[in-house]
Amino acid sequence: MKTAVQEQMPAWYFSRYGKPLEKGLVDKAYMWVHRAHRQTRRCADREFEGRGFEIVYQELSFCGIRLRAKLDLLGKQLIIDPGSEADLLCELDTLGFPLDPSPRDLILNHELFHLFCPRCPSDIAELAAHLYCAEKLNLDYFPGMLDLVEPTTKQVAV
Repeated sequence: MKTAVQEQMPAWYFSRYGKPLEKGLVDKAYMWVHRAHRQTRRCADREFEGRGFEIVYQELSFCGIRLRAKLDLLGKQLIIDPGSEADLLCELDTLGFPLDPSPRDLILNHELFHLFCPRCPSDIAELAAHLYCAEKLNLDYFPGMLDLVEPTTKQVAV
């Protein structure tokens, strides 16, 4: 695990859940991440496609809250909010994070974890999804930090 990820993860967790991140949760999250890695054979686009999922763009804004994406397991769709994807690009820039990999890649890899481990909403599943994304894309930052940027519309990672 990269140092920036180690340093940023507890701040994200405390900001999101209002309690300190315990080592036991991190260990369990990594166990889930490694299990998901063993199930991954291709890039996220191809993984969804190979499992019969359609990736569609649709607004996911409700009462001032915008979801970045919604994974519909029964309908076999990954729905991505295009406005949220654009906001994510601004958040990357605001935090000074690299713009590559793209916001779409971040969303796809985060949601791919949820395909393998659909135990949401749960704090450990969100932690693990961000860790999976960070490892899969070889990020120098913890992608959950993007949830902490104050956008014009409240963002919710799903």
